[in-house]
Amino acid sequence: MSIKSQKKDKEDKNRKQFFAAKLRMPYNSGKPVKLQDVKRLSMAHDANKFRLSIPIEKCVSSYGWRYLPGEHPFVNFYSLEESLDEFYDHFRPNNALEGLTLDSDKKEHPVPKGSWIQKIIPDPPTCEGGLNEKIYGSSICGPVHPKKLQLEKSRLKKIRESIRFHGYNPLMSNHDLYGYFLVKNNDFVFHVSGGLHRSAALVDLGWPILPAVFLMGPYNTPRIVTEWHLDFLAGTAYPEQDLPILKEMFHAYFDENLRKKRRQALATWMNSAQAKVAQVASTSMVEF
Repeated sequence: MSIKSQKKDKEDKNRKQFFAAKLRMPYNSGKPVKLQDVKRLSMAHDANKFRLSIPIEKCVSSYGWRYLPGEHPFVNFYSLEESLDEFYDHFRPNNALEGLTLDSDKKEHPVPKGSWIQKIIPDPPTCEGGLNEKIYGSSICGPVHPKKLQLEKSRLKKIRESIRFHGYNPLMSNHDLYGYFLVKNNDFVFHVSGGLHRSAALVDLGWPILPAVFLMGPYNTPRIVTEWHLDFLAGTAYPEQDLPILKEMFHAYFDENLRKKRRQALATWMNSAQAKVAQVASTSMVEF
């Protein structure tokens, strides 16, 4: 698909979501979503007509980063811009399992290409800001081209400034955050699929919840994924023998030890960034 076609497709998507946003209502009067709500929303025919209030501690992005200070590279960016350089320099998983577990021993582990989110017709490579993902890198991990790094920084800055000065009201635009729930036993998280930068900006600005939706129309995703779904998809979305790997990836989103490991990694990269900034400042003072 050409860049022109991708642009038109994105414009069509934005137009549809813009009008859909006008129709959505606050779910449960805007109260924070709980497990019982997740169960109800997973099957409710009209669930995509509502805007959900998801507690930020329940919001995650790819590789399990939680949308909390010290637990997400984009949120950390607002404390120190250079920390994002360190993140992309050091977080370069060879596959999804290595990324979720931060275990280099998983680097050569055979991981299935398919997962619990499937499309019959695969999307073309993402081309944000005119930068092809295959060439310039992805937002969610390194390595990235310097142009991609600057694009990510620019987006994070502009979005926060826009929200700070103009507020954030999805009803006035097509800027709804969207994603799906992962549920394990009596716990759940909301996987943010769209609005990664906006989510980080809202968290940095002190929002205790993220207003999110299920997309309408052809761009929607499954509302909920559980272990049952993993068993159900085995042999279709991926070979039966890959099921244990998919379950390990799924459990990684809920593993508190891995969550602690992610915090430690981000803290290490933050310390490295602070040391480099201090060194540059010290050198500048000496030269002066």
